[in-house]
Amino acid sequence: MKKRILFAVLIAACAALAAAVWFTWNGRNNASGSVFVSGNIEATEVDLSFRIAGQIKTRPVDEGDRVTEGQVVATLDTDTLEALRGAAKAELDAAQANLDELEEGYRKEEIDMARAQFKAAESKLKNAKDEYERYLPLYKQGAISPSTFDLRETALKVATEEYNNARHALLKLETGPREQEIRAARSRLERAKWELNRIELDLEHSILKSPITGVVLVKAGEVGEVVLPGATVLTVAAIDEVWLRGYVSERDLGKVKLGQKAHITTDAFPNKIYEGSVTYISSRAEFTPKNVQTKEERVKQVYRVKITIPNPHQELKIGMPAEGYILTDEAPTAAQGHAKPADK
Repeated sequence: MKKRILFAVLIAACAALAAAVWFTWNGRNNASGSVFVSGNIEATEVDLSFRIAGQIKTRPVDEGDRVTEGQVVATLDTDTLEALRGAAKAELDAAQANLDELEEGYRKEEIDMARAQFKAAESKLKNAKDEYERYLPLYKQGAISPSTFDLRETALKVATEEYNNARHALLKLETGPREQEIRAARSRLERAKWELNRIELDLEHSILKSPITGVVLVKAGEVGEVVLPGATVLTVAAIDEVWLRGYVSERDLGKVKLGQKAHITTDAFPNKIYEGSVTYISSRAEFTPKNVQTKEERVKQVYRVKITIPNPHQELKIGMPAEGYILTDEAPTAAQGHAKPADK
C-alpha cells in the first residue's frame, strides 16, 4: 500500500514539473500582454583619435576611469606647431605692412632718397664710362695689361647695372604701385592668414576631448607614442544608459511598438528588474543570432529590437546576457512576479 502511495506521489510530482516547464515556455512566447526577448547589453562606444599626427604628450586617464563630456583625455606635443605659428604670425605682419604701404602710396622721403641714389648711380656710371674709354685705346696699343683693362670693363658693367636698378626703383616710386602689385600683395596676405588659421586649427586638434560622459574601456595610445591621424587613442563608453539588443519573432512583431515599456533581468542580479522602453524596431528580417537561440531556432527569421535601459549605478555591463519582457498591455509579466525593480 505504501509503495502504491509513493508511486502515485512521484507521478504527480513529475506531472507538476512538466506542467511548470510547459507553462514557463508557453508564457515566454504566448503570454497575453507581453513578448519575451533576450540578448546582450550594449552601450554607445566612441573611439577617440587625433585629427593630426604627433607624439602623445599627456594622457591623464586610464582604463576604468570615468570621464565627462568635454574633458581633456590626451594631448600631443606642440613644440613644432608653436614654432610654425610664430613664423606664420611674422609673415602675416609683413604681408599686411606691405599691402598697407602699396595702398597708401610712397612717401616723399622715399622718393627723395631714391632720386639721390639714382643721381649717385648716374655719376658713378659716367666716371666708369670715362675710365673705360680712356683705357680702351691704351689696351689696343698694348700699353696696359689685359688684367688692368678687365678691371675697368668690370667696373663699367657694375656701374651700368646699379644705374638701371636705381632708375627702375625711382620710376616705380614716382609712378606709384601698379594694380597688379596691389593684387599680389593682397593674395600674399590671404595666404598668410590661411596658413596661420591652419596652424591654429592644428593646435586645437592637438587636444583630445571626450565627446560623451562615460567610462574609459580601452587605452590604445601611450605617452611618448607617435600616432597617425584617426588612430584610436582611447575608447569611451556611455554606460549611464545602455540598451538590450534583442530579437522578436515575426509572430510577435505586430505586438511590439515603439515606446512600450520592458522589464529586463540578468543572471548577475537575478532579483532585480531593470525598467526600459523600446526605442528601435528593425524593418529588416534576419536569422536568429547563433548566441541567442538553439540550433533549430537559428533558421527562423526574427526582427531586432532595441530596449533602452537607464543604468545609473553602472550595474549592467557591456556584453552581459539579459532577458525580459516587452509589455504590450497592462497585464503583469512573469518577471514581475519573481523580482523587484532595480533601484533608480
